[in-house]
Amino acid sequence: MANLSAGDIVRLFEGDERARRRLAEILAPELDARLAIASAALRDVATKSDVERLEAKIERLRDELRGEFRRELKGEAEGLRRELRSEIEGLRGEFDARLRGAEGAMGEMWKTLDFIGKLTAILTGSLIAALLVVLLALASAAH
Repeated sequence: MANLSAGDIVRLFEGDERARRRLAEILAPELDARLAIASAALRDVATKSDVERLEAKIERLRDELRGEFRRELKGEAEGLRRELRSEIEGLRGEFDARLRGAEGAMGEMWKTLDFIGKLTAILTGSLIAALLVVLLALASAAH
């Protein structure tokens, strides 16, 4: 038989489940000793209630994270709404100021057009009067 190291022996047992069981029987020939080993091993294994407690804890943590995320998201949304409202109010104020300026300019334009209309009427009247004088003078000179 070849010389085997302890590591070699461990690797051999890792690959052979039946050999591991037989080794456990050899190392613990009494039923009480095997039960003690099994009990110790079972203490390291998670039970159904352990898994259920962990699932409940994970669910609780997930709900907490969702709630925190929603609160943060709601806060962010409120901040964005306030910022948007502020921008809209600023634009509304700027629009109102420009509209008042346009209304003032329109008022000035209407005054100017009214003045031009009156001036046109006066000039037209003066022109007609001058033409009448010229026509009367021509008519008098022709007779």
